[in-house]
Amino acid sequence: MKTPDLPAEEPPGENLKNCLPFLSELDQKVRKEPRVIQFRLSLAWSKDSYAVSNSLERRVSWKEYFFTARAEVFLGKKGEKISASEVVTLREEVQRNIAEDEIKAATEKALRRALLLSESPKAPLGNFPVVIHSSAGGTLIHEAIGHSLEADAVQRGISPVYHGRKGEKVATSSITILDDPTLSGKRGSYLLDGEGNPAERVVLIEEGVLKDYLYDFSTAIKDRRISNGHGRRESYQVPPVPRMGITYLAPGKEDPRQIIEALSRGILVKKMGGGQVNTANGDFVFEITEGYWVERGKMQYPIQGATLIGNGPRLLNEIERIGNDLGFEAGTCGKEGQGVPVSDAMPTIFIPRLTVGGQGKE
Repeated sequence: MKTPDLPAEEPPGENLKNCLPFLSELDQKVRKEPRVIQFRLSLAWSKDSYAVSNSLERRVSWKEYFFTARAEVFLGKKGEKISASEVVTLREEVQRNIAEDEIKAATEKALRRALLLSESPKAPLGNFPVVIHSSAGGTLIHEAIGHSLEADAVQRGISPVYHGRKGEKVATSSITILDDPTLSGKRGSYLLDGEGNPAERVVLIEEGVLKDYLYDFSTAIKDRRISNGHGRRESYQVPPVPRMGITYLAPGKEDPRQIIEALSRGILVKKMGGGQVNTANGDFVFEITEGYWVERGKMQYPIQGATLIGNGPRLLNEIERIGNDLGFEAGTCGKEGQGVPVSDAMPTIFIPRLTVGGQGKE
């Protein structure tokens, strides 16, 4: 990976000019596509320093580094503006460098997705079999299920679906969901949480059985147990609350290609965007930013303007097939006015019936 060096401890500042030839070349390459009306590339470096001293006489300090690039491509078509974006986040040894290979790949993905959308018909509306590919990441798991398993939501009655159900079956036996911030090198990984407790790999649901919630120090006291290292905070100015780190649905044993090939007529989701979730009951609506209409296991054409509508807890009992792959998506999770870095992941899954809505056609 070609990476022009930047200072180890200082912001990029004037040294960013060393990267201008690469950025200029990339800009020119994107704008060779005549339909592109705007290309935006945002680069950000961050160095976060932490120090914790708590009532348990634990005193620790550490630093975290991140480099984030966001590529956005805008196309003009018949008075419409069509856009697509791709984000890459790196940490540790590359956080102070321009990661050229990763930026090029993110830009190419954004351009390809924008061009696909520009040629895509509106999605059909109705109830269809749906395959969500691992490339979509685990946004669905994070939003529709993960937040409902944070201990404060359970204790305050915001998550009644999972309240008091430890040890009970809440999903099919093929479902195992974990939150593991000890995974190294990913956005959302950490050694210690915002209270100085070591990060822990937490099995939330194991083979369909609810096993645990995500705790900070305060919620752990209420349940007469110890924290499992998920008390996170954006900065010293805000209190820690139970938060996810890296949440994912564990892979299964099936070949993802065979799952897609078995889709006789339905939707294949390759990328998901933003959405809304009601944590009280798990109802969700998510945008499909890259999807395809599939017949007899073959992609027929890309679709646009589609959303997935469903219910998280119900979905855990409806997933029929799980691939042996795993795709991660990095981002920032907002809760109670503060944001923390997270990742989520999911293998390729098959859902026999899910509602597709949006601005498509009946």
